[in-house]
Amino acid sequence: MKHPAYRDTLDGNDPVAPDTARTGPGTAPEAAADHGEVTGDTAAGGPPGAAGGLVAVEAPGLSPNEAVTRLEDEDVAEFEAAWQDLLDAVTKSPMSKGVDAE
Repeated sequence: MKHPAYRDTLDGNDPVAPDTARTGPGTAPEAAADHGEVTGDTAAGGPPGAAGGLVAVEAPGLSPNEAVTRLEDEDVAEFEAAWQDLLDAVTKSPMSKGVDAE
């Protein structure tokens, strides 16, 4: 989900805390590589920092529940598509040149 008011690098910068993964959708990783800003550990603030994030979500016109639902739906759809691409790739014989394996 990319609201037009959000920067194009959202979710494309470094993970927010040590031992976490970055799962930026769409072109966010490329935008972050091109002109993103590394800010380091942004999770250290704990719950008070999270409350500020909810206010930021509401500013563009989404309730927190709407934002979470859209993110879940879009992320699941992207994962399913990537998973299907992987399954399609591994079910083809390396020698088949695109013909499905038996």
